[in-house]
Amino acid sequence: AAEADQGQEKPRPGVLVGRLGDHGAGGAGGQLPPDLGATLAAATEPEVLALWAGLGYYRRARDLHAAARIIVARDGGRLPGSFQAWLTLPGIGRYSAGAIASIAGGERVPAVDANARRVLLRWLCDSAADAASVRPRELEDAAARLVPAARPGDWNQALMDLAAALVALSRLLAGLPGGAVVPCPGRGSGRPRAGAAKTPDTD
Repeated sequence: AAEADQGQEKPRPGVLVGRLGDHGAGGAGGQLPPDLGATLAAATEPEVLALWAGLGYYRRARDLHAAARIIVARDGGRLPGSFQAWLTLPGIGRYSAGAIASIAGGERVPAVDANARRVLLRWLCDSAADAASVRPRELEDAAARLVPAARPGDWNQALMDLAAALVALSRLLAGLPGGAVVPCPGRGSGRPRAGAAKTPDTD
């Protein structure tokens, strides 16, 4: 152990996690700083959870730890380079994978969170009756057709920002947490009507 360390203090996971923001991750397909990925992957779960203490959602810490181990062991510390590759990591669902792949990697994929879902449903559904039977993957398929080839990450970020702003405004005007002030026939669900999901540059 002394030979391996050669008198240098072993970097602590907490320090290295903090450095991710300083170094950046190089985007999708980028390279993790070697000490960050290797040290986090080598840490024990109790060490990771101790550093995470007070943040809540401890499942996220466990998923982060497991993902770091996979990235280091399987991919040599290289971050996934596509939507489908991100989905192979623990704790990364379709929304997170879409957001990372489009914003960091420029991949033309949707990123539909709960707020964006509400905006899309209000935009695309014809009526409350038509909206009632929508399935998440059906809406995601429609959202995918809306994402432009150029700057898909900007499109997804704008949609998320718009959705978050509308939700915040609705709560402010309603004066109640979670209140809604703008009635919409598709609120809460929505089946995209045929032909509604065109790419923005063709409208």
